[in-house]
Amino acid sequence: METEPNEARGFTLIEVIVVVAVIAIVAS
Repeated sequence: METEPNEARGFTLIEVIVVVAVIAIVAS
C-alpha cells in the first residue's frame, strides 16, 4: 500500500507547488 501514496493522499508534487504559489500570491 506504500507504492503510490501520492494519489491516495491527494497531494502530488504539482499540487504542493500550486498550493504554495497560491498562498504566495494571496500573502502578497
